[in-house]
Amino acid sequence: MWNTFAVAECIKGNCVNGVGTFEMKGVYTYTGQFKNGKADGRGEVVHSNGNRYVGEVKEDKYNGQGIFYYADGGKHEGQFKDDRSNGQGTRYYANGDKFVGEYKNGVAEGQGTFYFKEGDILVAKFKNNKAEGQGTVTYANGNKYIGEFKNSEFNGQGTLYYADGSKYIGEFKNSEFNGQGTLYYANGDYCAGKFNDGKCLGKTVKLDPVKRNKIAEAKLACEDLGFTPGTEKFAECALKLSTEGSERTSSNRSSDGGGGVNWGGVVDTVERQRQEIERLNRERSNNGNTRVCSYVGNSIVCKDRGY
Repeated sequence: MWNTFAVAECIKGNCVNGVGTFEMKGVYTYTGQFKNGKADGRGEVVHSNGNRYVGEVKEDKYNGQGIFYYADGGKHEGQFKDDRSNGQGTRYYANGDKFVGEYKNGVAEGQGTFYFKEGDILVAKFKNNKAEGQGTVTYANGNKYIGEFKNSEFNGQGTLYYADGSKYIGEFKNSEFNGQGTLYYANGDYCAGKFNDGKCLGKTVKLDPVKRNKIAEAKLACEDLGFTPGTEKFAECALKLSTEGSERTSSNRSSDGGGGVNWGGVVDTVERQRQEIERLNRERSNNGNTRVCSYVGNSIVCKDRGY
C-alpha cells in the first residue's frame, strides 16, 4: 500500500499512536488508526487513480476484512493479506458479473462460483483466475455443461445438455466437440464417432417413425406432468415413457426409484391416453369425415379432416 520512497507527511491528528490522516501527495491519503507510527487497526485509503480501500490494516498494509473499490465501479469484499485478496471473497465487476470464492495472492484460486450478468452460472475450481478441472455451467437458456475445464474452456471429457432435450457426451477441446463422442438429437436420432470442431464425422443414425413418434409423445406428456424441459428429471421421464409404454404389465407396475416418482403410474396414465387416441382415430365423425385426435394439455382434442 505504501510507497516509502515518496515524500509524505501527517496532515491531521496523531499519526503515531492514535487517529490521523497521512498523505503522500499525488499517490494516496490514509485516514485511520495508527500504532507505533504505522497504519494499524481500521482505516480508509484513497488512491490518486480513483481506487479506494476501507477496512482493516496492519503494518501499513491491507490485512484483515475489507472492501476495495475500483475506479471503474467494481469492488472486492473479503479477506486481505499483505495488500492482496487472500481467503474467501466476492468480486463485483463493473459490467454486472460477480465471482464468489477463494483467493490467493490477489487471484481466484480454489473453489468458486462465477455469476454472469446474462444469468449463466459457472461452478468450478479455479487456478490463476481460470476454471481448471471439474466444473458445471448452468445457462440461462436451459442448457447445461458438466465436465472438465482448462483455461476456462470446455477441455476434456464432458456432457452438454440442451434445453430441447438433445445432448452431447464425449471429448471437448476449446469448448467444441473434438475427439470421440455421441450427439443425441431431440428427435431420437444420434451421431457417434469422431468429432472435429463441433462436426460429427460419423453417420447419423435415424430412428424409425414409430419410435420417433413415441419419443415426441413422451416429451409432451412429461411437460404436462410438470417436468421442466432440459432438466435431468425431464430426460428421465421421456426415456421411461418412450421405452417402457405397453411393455409394462400390471404385475410389475410400481415405483421405479426415480426420486419419489412413481414411473409405473405415469406409464399407465400415458398408455391409457395413447390407447384412447388410437380408438378415437379409428372412428368416423358424424359427417363421415376422418377424425384426427391428439393429446393437448390434460385433454384429448379431436378434429375432423375431410377427404
